Amino acid sequence: MAENFNDTWLKNYYQHFYPVKSVLKWLSYGKKPSEYLQYREFAFILKDDVHYRYLTFSEAGQFRKELERVIPHKVDLGAVYNHPPKDRLKYRDFKAEERELVFDIDLTDYDEIRKCCSGANVCQSCWRWMTIAVKVLDKLLRNHFGFQKILWVFSGRRGIHCWVADESARKLDNTGRGAVADYLSLIAGTKKVEVDPQFTHPMMEDAYLEIMNCGEIDNLVIEQKWFDSSENWLPILESCKDQDMREALNDGFEKLTTPELRWKLLKRRFDEQTRETLDERDRPDIPPSAKIFLNHLFYNTLIPD
Repeated sequence: MAENFNDTWLKNYYQHFYPVKSVLKWLSYGKKPSEYLQYREFAFILKDDVHYRYLTFSEAGQFRKELERVIPHKVDLGAVYNHPPKDRLKYRDFKAEERELVFDIDLTDYDEIRKCCSGANVCQSCWRWMTIAVKVLDKLLRNHFGFQKILWVFSGRRGIHCWVADESARKLDNTGRGAVADYLSLIAGTKKVEVDPQFTHPMMEDAYLEIMNCGEIDNLVIEQKWFDSSENWLPILESCKDQDMREALNDGFEKLTTPELRWKLLKRRFDEQTRETLDERDRPDIPPSAKIFLNHLFYNTLIPD
């Protein structure tokens, strides 16, 4: 929590600006709030990270009154349970039945390949990572899973949260949520996933095309200085499994004088390979720089219990 937190200002915010009615309407999903929201847990996070859990609010006046009384520094949304959370101790079968599917993309997850900043430091170039990640994840969630009710929210620090609120997503159990995460995640920890050179997964193809066509990657590559020197581009070329191509690209990079020309050479070479492999009814390989990005895209995937 921030130091010197002003509770007077916060109380004024809850009294006059916090969109209580809109929040409850959103979380009701077309159902009567008085019936549906009695099963939804709210949690207030107080000073010194004290958690005030298992709260329920089914109408706006009650919710606002409690916000003004407690003045939480943070409001967390919990699951929808089979019994009212406030009565949880009365039931042995008390369990969560619904919760939005949430993904957390944080800039610190890119520290291994961010050349401009690291840790808490953030610049304009850093946000290109977020822009690309949002566009790619949004496309995959819609096209590969059929989800439509997707809300993107700035996390307040160095990242973005994605809330998937389709009923089918909300009712996924932990196994289903894990399956979605496994499908989307291309690394676990710092271990890179090896891609079969004879087959590129359709998800990776779609992600690659979105990265290359999103309008951000050209500027990002130059700003991150990936092709400024051999010290920077050699680690990228290592992800190319074709030794002949790797050597040809390195030789070409050495002869060129600007990172822009090296990046154009890389794209042109893989465009040629794409046409060749499509003629052979095979799947094209993905350029090394895109593989580097893909390997970090969904590193921090939050699947709530």
